[in-house]
Amino acid sequence: MAQTSDSTKGFIFACTNLSQDECFRKMLFGNNKVHGAVAIRVKKGDFLFLDNLDTDLLFGIFRAITDCNFNLDKEAWKGKYPYQVKVEPVGEITPLANAEKLLKRLKGDWHSPLSDESTAKLFELYRFTDIQDKRLVEYFSNNNLIIRAPTSWNLPKKFRIKDNMNEKLPKLEATTLWDFPRQSYGKIPKGNNKYAGVTPAELIWNLVWRYTEQGDLVVDPMCGSGTTLDVCKDME
Repeated sequence: MAQTSDSTKGFIFACTNLSQDECFRKMLFGNNKVHGAVAIRVKKGDFLFLDNLDTDLLFGIFRAITDCNFNLDKEAWKGKYPYQVKVEPVGEITPLANAEKLLKRLKGDWHSPLSDESTAKLFELYRFTDIQDKRLVEYFSNNNLIIRAPTSWNLPKKFRIKDNMNEKLPKLEATTLWDFPRQSYGKIPKGNNKYAGVTPAELIWNLVWRYTEQGDLVVDPMCGSGTTLDVCKDME
């Protein structure tokens, strides 16, 4: 029986028909620089799901057996997805059909971590019908790697989400016009929006994430209300 922790954090990783085989063969999920900020939040014991963007199938359930790190396997996907986490299947690998519609209903996607609530909803869709306990993972065997046929889903009314608290992370700006309508992001404030001339936290995030790697030294000679400190701490 696979051992479980108290973690109920969930993350969606994406793949295509070209990359899916390597994901399953190596039991390795990866993200590129653009979406690496989500991947680096994965810790050992977190739950993961794999979304094939070509087939619109959501594969699950997986559990992280390492923290996410940079280039665990430098040869994987020819180096295109260096933010990587090793995973193991929790029971049989089951693909749910109509992944895009399902994730929209759950107000989740692979651009941000899932809330505990959204993760629990996905558990409910994957669990075996003869298991009544919602902590289904404790009942799953991890001895065989079996991929079942695609399964349809039906999200019960009592599990439909009205106010999900999925954490929305900043995104790398793709143009030279950067517009930040708010001072902070995430569940924990960065800096102090009452400080005169406070810098938008998403601007600092874009600079740090674009030009540094984990472990690099970031120097802010005018620290102000501590926005840079808070952003870097949030990236740990």
